[in-house]
Amino acid sequence: MFTTNFRITNLECEACVKLSIGALQEISGVDDASVELKTGLSKVISKRQLVWEEIVNALKAIDKTVDKIHQ
Repeated sequence: MFTTNFRITNLECEACVKLSIGALQEISGVDDASVELKTGLSKVISKRQLVWEEIVNALKAIDKTVDKIHQ
């Protein structure tokens, strides 16, 4: 299993969270996704290593922007 952490920078409400989780779960190989409304902190657990652009494009499709978290 692979974990990818990042921040969604323009969340406004619970509907944004639900849309974001739904978009992330549509990425091939994603098992689980979580998004925190107040901070935008987000996590995806997947069966394979995701390409960063997959996350960016999935969220861009619902007008969300994302920043990498450097660990």
